Amino acid sequence: MKAVLDHLFYIPIPQEDIMKNRFLFFAFLGSFLLWPLLCPADVRAGSEDDKANDLVNFTNYVDWPAKALGKAFSDFVFAVIGDEGVSKRIAESQKGKWLDGHPVAVQILKDFNPVQLKNLKQSKVLFISAS
Repeated sequence: MKAVLDHLFYIPIPQEDIMKNRFLFFAFLGSFLLWPLLCPADVRAGSEDDKANDLVNFTNYVDWPAKALGKAFSDFVFAVIGDEGVSKRIAESQKGKWLDGHPVAVQILKDFNPVQLKNLKQSKVLFISAS
């Protein structure tokens, strides 16, 4: 029975095709493994502008309940922990802008500090940097 199955499923592959496939396999594997070393960190992790735009655009897809936003004219706070570049980009792009009747403010925290947890309660969007 084994001899019959081997005969039915045997597909002869020319030696040139085997070498070509090996080359393609190792070329793909090499490029996959070397990509993190060759690619700049900004491209891998996303630029600060992209992160800031994503955070701001995120607010457009949320239906904010009136209770969540607080009193009229209270700040809509973006809190950013650990990435000053992103917080500065948000502050620059949202300067003087309003969101659902609330002025936009940015809270910048260099490091996570448990003492500052009270300040984070007023934030509506919190971004924690990976670094």
